Amino acid sequence: LKLRVTLLAAGFVIGASGASIREIMRHTGSTIPSWTQHPEIGGYHRPCRVFCIQGTSEAVMTASSIIHEAVERYKELCEGKRRG
Repeated sequence: LKLRVTLLAAGFVIGASGASIREIMRHTGSTIPSWTQHPEIGGYHRPCRVFCIQGTSEAVMTASSIIHEAVERYKELCEGKRRG
């Protein structure tokens, strides 16, 4: 499963020196290589981070859910800063 995430949100998911993403992999038993994907002509307009979640279907689903929750939490924190 591949997830594309903005670079700023990806930093939140990865954590300091990769601590958060390593914890997600340890907790779920998944492997999550990631890389920066640069804009393509006729494609994405901004660079993003691609997470490729690998493992059992349960591990992939759990890791995907954790990453989605982290991105949503990042969005909430950013929106909170803009409001207040």
